Amino acid sequence: MNPWDSAYYGANQPLFRVGQVPVYVTTLFVAAQASAMILFALLGYGSTLENALTFSFPAILAGKLWTLVTYAFVDQLNFFSALGLVFFFLFGRRVEEQLGTRRFLILLAVLVIGPTLLLTVLGFVGVSHRDNEFYGGHHIHLTILIAFVWFHSHAIFWPGIPAKWFGVFFVALATLQFLGMRLWVFFWMCLFTLLLGYITLRRMGMGMKFAAIEEPLLSLLPTGKSKGYRSSKRKLRVVKKPKKHTYESKLTPKVEPKTTSPSASVDHLLEKISREGIGSLTDAERKQLEQASDQISKGEP
Repeated sequence: MNPWDSAYYGANQPLFRVGQVPVYVTTLFVAAQASAMILFALLGYGSTLENALTFSFPAILAGKLWTLVTYAFVDQLNFFSALGLVFFFLFGRRVEEQLGTRRFLILLAVLVIGPTLLLTVLGFVGVSHRDNEFYGGHHIHLTILIAFVWFHSHAIFWPGIPAKWFGVFFVALATLQFLGMRLWVFFWMCLFTLLLGYITLRRMGMGMKFAAIEEPLLSLLPTGKSKGYRSSKRKLRVVKKPKKHTYESKLTPKVEPKTTSPSASVDHLLEKISREGIGSLTDAERKQLEQASDQISKGEP
C-alpha cells in the first residue's frame, strides 16, 4: 500500500475551519513560528522582545519561566529556517493524521519543553554552561521529519530516494552543522530531541522500521508494556470439547460458504483506523489490510 495515499491515514478532523480551509495543530504551529520570524525581522535581531523570549539558565533564575516554551518561536528568517517550516508543515500534517490530534499535541509538547527542562536541570547541577542560550525550532522540525520516516521508511522521495536515506541525510546535515559551528548546546539537544521523540512514540504504541537501530534503543525504555502496545505473543488456552456425532442427510444440498469481497473484509479495519489511527492496528490486521489492497488492485473478486 502506498504510504503517500491519503486513504492510508486515519480520518482526523481539523480543529476548526477558516472558510473552506481546515486548520490543524500543525497549521497553527507553523503560523505561529512564521509570524514570530517576520516580527523579529521587522524589530531587528537582538531586540528586547527577542531576548525576553530566548531560553537561558540565567533567564530561568530570573523567573522567566515562559522561556521554557517561547524559545521555540525565536529564530531568524532565512532560507534554512523557511525550509524547516515547509518540511514541518508537509510531514507534521502526515504525522498528525497518523497519531490523531491528542497524541500529536502530546508529542509536540514533549519536543518543545523536554530540551529546556533538561538544560535547566543541568544548569542547577552545574553541568551545562550557564551563559549558553537556546532558541529556534530546528530540533522540533527535524524530529517530526524523522517521525514520518520512522513510520514510512520505504516511502519514495524525488528522485527515487527512499525516505530512510532522506532522514539520515538531514540528521547528518543538522548535527554536522552544529558540530562545525561548535554550538554544543544545539548539537546535544538535537540528538536528545530525536531520542525523546522516539521514546514518546514507542510509549504511544508506535514503532519505527529500522530494526538495527530499534533493538538497542528498546533497552533504554522502562520495563512493562507501553500504553496502546499490542504484544505479538499471546497465550492460547486450549479447551477440549466433547465430540458430537453429526449425521448429514444425503438429500440435503450442500450450501457453499459465502465469500466476502476484499473491501467488505476490511471495513472494520478502516473504521478502527478512523477512530484510533493506523498505529492501533496489530501486525495481523496490517497484513490483512495489505492483502485486501493487493486483491483490489489486481481486480480479484
